[in-house]
Amino acid sequence: MAIETAICENVKVDTIYDLSWRAYPSAVIAAGGAFVLWRGLHLASGWLGDPPRNLRFVRGFRLTVIGLALLAIAAAWLWHQQWLLILALAIGGEETLESSIHAWAIKRGIELDARKGLSSHA
Repeated sequence: MAIETAICENVKVDTIYDLSWRAYPSAVIAAGGAFVLWRGLHLASGWLGDPPRNLRFVRGFRLTVIGLALLAIAAAWLWHQQWLLILALAIGGEETLESSIHAWAIKRGIELDARKGLSSHA
């Protein structure tokens, strides 16, 4: 029990933040972020217009923001830039929440339009 307590007390956030080999996990996070960014840009590349396209654009935008945030988090960890980490988490989190609300609203509107269309034919 005393050994476990000693191990837990010695492991701090600074230990993870100051790893000498932090370039490797940062590269993995950056690669994941680049993939999510590419996927989001691909998904959002359609023209805006009707609600299904708008939903696709908002979902692509959300993925793009998440990918950019992951890239910024990887860079912040690699270069020891706390301000970049804070900005990436704050902006990434806020924009993800906001775009999720937009996507929900658009999806709900599509569902309501579909129900209204079905009830008018009955």
